[in-house]
Amino acid sequence: MNLKLSLLGVAFAAALLSLALCESTLSATAKPLQENWETSLKQGDEHYAAERYTEALEAYSEAVRLKPDYAKAHFRLDQYIQQVEPIR
Repeated sequence: MNLKLSLLGVAFAAALLSLALCESTLSATAKPLQENWETSLKQGDEHYAAERYTEALEAYSEAVRLKPDYAKAHFRLDQYIQQVEPIR
C-alpha cells in the first residue's frame, strides 16, 4: 500500500512539474504574440495615415487574426472597409 501511495505521489509531482513547465512556456510566448498584434494595429494606423491602404488592410487583418477577441482591431478594420473600399 505504501509503495502504491509513493508511486502515486511521484506521478502527481511529475504531473505538477510538467504543468508548471507548460505554463512558463505559454507565458513566455504570450508576450511576443501580444506585441505582434499591437504592432500590427499600430502599423495599420501608420499605413492608413500615409494613405498606403493595401498595407493598412493587411496590418489590420493581421491584428484581427492574431487577437480575434480584440474589439479595437475589428473596429479599425471595419473603419477601413467603410471609408476606403467604397473609394476603390
